[in-house]
Amino acid sequence: MELGGGPKAPPPSPPELEAFRSLITAAGKRQTTSSQQKFVKKLESIPTVTLPMEETCRTALNLAEGGLIGQFTGLWPSPKAVEEWVKQNWIPLVNEGIKSHFVGKGFFIFVFDNVDDRSLIFRNGP
Repeated sequence: MELGGGPKAPPPSPPELEAFRSLITAAGKRQTTSSQQKFVKKLESIPTVTLPMEETCRTALNLAEGGLIGQFTGLWPSPKAVEEWVKQNWIPLVNEGIKSHFVGKGFFIFVFDNVDDRSLIFRNGP
């Protein structure tokens, strides 16, 4: 019996993974500020927010449909250790494959070949 779940999401391409990797790297950097705090006193001086480029949004949507993003806190496991953990704990539960991508600073992207498999893992937790 086949359950509906929409079309199969395409796996992220290497440029999409690289875009996410650069976002994570940029997010981890600490920005220096001056010793004085700046407060907004006039409506005209409120800083503007620039929305991300269209490619970044497309990458995020592809990952949201077919992948999970995980972060390990504390000691970061090696990519090989994560692969082994996935084989032991998730592969027996899913119908199709899973690919994991290390993106740095304890972050991994898990891309599922089947959206229903991703939903199953997400609902059941680690």
